[in-house]
Amino acid sequence: MTLLVLVAILLLETFATHFMQYRQHDLVSQYYFKWSNFLTNNNIRQPWVIIGLTLIIPLAVTYLLLANHQGFFGLVFEFTVTVLVLFWLLGPKSLNQFYKELATESDDTPHSLCKKLIRYAHYGYLGVIIWYVLLGPLAAVMYRMVYQLAVKNDQDESEEVIATHWDTVWHLVDWIPTRITALLLLLTGNFANGAATLKDQALSVDADNRELLEDVGLAAGDIDEAEADALTQTRHSIERGLILLTVLVALISFFQL
Repeated sequence: MTLLVLVAILLLETFATHFMQYRQHDLVSQYYFKWSNFLTNNNIRQPWVIIGLTLIIPLAVTYLLLANHQGFFGLVFEFTVTVLVLFWLLGPKSLNQFYKELATESDDTPHSLCKKLIRYAHYGYLGVIIWYVLLGPLAAVMYRMVYQLAVKNDQDESEEVIATHWDTVWHLVDWIPTRITALLLLLTGNFANGAATLKDQALSVDADNRELLEDVGLAAGDIDEAEADALTQTRHSIERGLILLTVLVALISFFQL
């Protein structure tokens, strides 16, 4: 069913762009704000406890929605819920829309714009899809929630203590997807140009995931800052990576039949 879900999501991304207005990821921050205040008011202030209790409720709800469905209609229900959940987790803007917005910016250098596109594609699309393929929808929900809340706490100076803990969780959660995304970009781009960068940091737990992603992405795309179409090249590199991931899932599904 993994392949069918990915195909359905790609079709929605292409032909149902008007539904993207419902991707209100700020709801995650609102939920966290109310929940963390409730915990604090009840003398629960340990950062790791707050993080664990924050994540467990959405994961439990998702599990209950998807668990123990029997028969044809149960399978259809599970498929529909999975597609809707994953579609909501992506973005929030479509990759095409974000690309067009970057293309109109004139303040940043081409390399800076390319890095923004690489990060957005990874955090908003590839990272979510990779965790779904590896461990299912619960892992995808966890990935997106941790990303949203790590960013939110980094922006809030009053949450400096717990922000450090969220950053630690985010680093661990994003460690595997970053390297898979980097490998996908290498396999569909200039492998020789970026292989050394990935090889040097691939197994390092301390390596900065964001820097690794950006460096490999630019190298694999063979991006020259002097080229006027650097952003377009980066977009094509990302699209090829998405296609390769879908093909790999298709092959795995075929051999499991």
